[in-house]
Amino acid sequence: MKNQLIHCLKSEKLKICIFLGVLCFLVYGNSIRNGYALDDELVIYQNAQIHQGIKAIPEIFTTRYSHAENEDYGYRPIVKVSFAMEYSLFGENPHISHFINILIYAFTCIFLFLFLQKLFKNYSILLPLLVTTLFLVHPIHAEVVDSLKNRDALFSFFSSILSAYFFIKYAETNRVKNIFLGGITFIVAMASKIDAMTFIVIIPLFLYFFGKCNWKQLVICFGCLLLSVIVFILIQKKLLFGIPKHRVLGYIENPLYFIRGYATRGIAALATFFWYIQLFVFPKKLICYYGYNQVDILYPNKMILIMSLIIVVSFLILAFIGLKKKKVFAFGILYFFISISMFLNILVPAVGIVAERFAYIPSLGLCILLAIGLLEIFKISYTSHQVRLLKLNRPFLFTISIVLVLFSVRTIARNFDWKNHYTLYSHDIVVAEKSVHLQQLYATKCLEYYYADDNTTGQTKEQLKNAAIASYKTILGIYPDDRTSLNDLGKAEMIFEKNDSAALPLLQKAVEVDTNYVVAFFNLATCEHLLGNDSLSEKYFLKSIALNPHFMPAYVSLTNLYLHHEFYDAAFALNYGALDKGIKSAAIYSNLGTIYLWKNDSLKTADYYEIAVRTDSINNVDCRFLENYFLKKGNIEKYKKYQKLSAQKIIHHEEDIRF
Repeated sequence: MKNQLIHCLKSEKLKICIFLGVLCFLVYGNSIRNGYALDDELVIYQNAQIHQGIKAIPEIFTTRYSHAENEDYGYRPIVKVSFAMEYSLFGENPHISHFINILIYAFTCIFLFLFLQKLFKNYSILLPLLVTTLFLVHPIHAEVVDSLKNRDALFSFFSSILSAYFFIKYAETNRVKNIFLGGITFIVAMASKIDAMTFIVIIPLFLYFFGKCNWKQLVICFGCLLLSVIVFILIQKKLLFGIPKHRVLGYIENPLYFIRGYATRGIAALATFFWYIQLFVFPKKLICYYGYNQVDILYPNKMILIMSLIIVVSFLILAFIGLKKKKVFAFGILYFFISISMFLNILVPAVGIVAERFAYIPSLGLCILLAIGLLEIFKISYTSHQVRLLKLNRPFLFTISIVLVLFSVRTIARNFDWKNHYTLYSHDIVVAEKSVHLQQLYATKCLEYYYADDNTTGQTKEQLKNAAIASYKTILGIYPDDRTSLNDLGKAEMIFEKNDSAALPLLQKAVEVDTNYVVAFFNLATCEHLLGNDSLSEKYFLKSIALNPHFMPAYVSLTNLYLHHEFYDAAFALNYGALDKGIKSAAIYSNLGTIYLWKNDSLKTADYYEIAVRTDSINNVDCRFLENYFLKKGNIEKYKKYQKLSAQKIIHHEEDIRF
């Protein structure tokens, strides 16, 4: 009889696992057709490191997550290794990447169910099934599954739960190998994403509520977790060879980077907490990037603060009541508070203020509360193993079906929004007009398609241009000191509207806001030249070069300015001076060739253009010049050489479009 019961239970669990796997692909299957979207370039899309394939793995472990200019931050080698291996097998294929993301999520949900079923062994299988199903279909997780970049969160959560499993096994068996495996998987979780750090408290919480362990074992487990954190920090420091963490943070990402005060942080925390609760209950308006000023954490509505405070106090009272008796609802509350604590803008401001990906791990606690709440409301016993899933009362089945269907439909619809950068930004901008950074992302993408030969947006160039300009104006209406939008709108006024007088004050303000803004000084110099103020134009070109000696557009434009006034000595001094400083760019050699052309020295002209071609492997402008030059000179051999090279190289736009 006992063996039959065990066999029956295993059979039921197997069916549930298959159900969860199938449900996961039903809900997220349409995302397989998606391409690349927000921040995917950090880990796979056009990422030179990942394109080395498995050969890049040693380098991945010794470099930061993102190591672009001014953006050297984070350490998440696990996710980048997965993309490097994937690239070796399939190349750059977003559809394969999305399939793998869904597969990881499906395995996570299946393992989560089995893990919860182990934890809730004194309860009906209905409880872990309901919690897991709510977790699986909840729309707040769409960002994590649909965004390839967020595979780090998928790995982090799965490894954290696996680590908790090993520590619970240790509490049951007292075998040291389980502690070792728990520590290793916890290090993997942190190497996937630092969000896992809260599990240093959550895992002992698991042990207290559900593990049969004494205080000695609890202390040993906590000590092992603490040791894992230390080992991870030391490994990271050793492999990175002391590379410092560096990232330029902006006001529009989170004003709290620039505002101090415990009262301000407290108000921000309450506003942030309410946002996460609200989005979990009503996941209608999902946004890929919130930031300033979509979420007002500096001057939030007083009613929001009051409601948030009431919820916090109520939750804490309930947790205190259920703590001693080890009630599941108390665990759910404490789990949520601990895991969300990293993202409440209290100690460290969160990038973007709030984000759906930040709610991925914490949402499990709210799923537990929602599941128990529904079971209690409909008086469904979940403490008995005799409860049959197909014999539950109809009102409960109807209600839970409605909830799951609504969540699933919303998730499926959200998957379509993540098709690519443009579809995501153009959709979200409608519901997030106050998000300064999202407006910037949208404007940038509009102008990228404006200049692209392949425009797949369905919008005309005129519509794309107007949309970008409208976004910049919206941004400046929200945040008048946004340096990027001041610069970009100023350049748009010059290029598109031919309104140099309107561009000038915008660019002047951009360099006032940021006196080290190289591109803005360059654009200001261009604007002054168009307005006939060449002395000021020279001043600002020189300023942009002083700020960044390798900023080639300034050398080209200033050389042209000098040639326009026949200031040959100044032009030679500028470019030979760059060579003397070790700045050996194709643009500098091309400039010298142009100067000699103006001086009617054809031999030196050809010499410097040839050096420019040898220096730059992609620009065909100089190749075209040499092609025509040698044709006129009758040098057919060199004419054919540069004609062939010209056909192989890429034409650069004459305008240096920063946006």
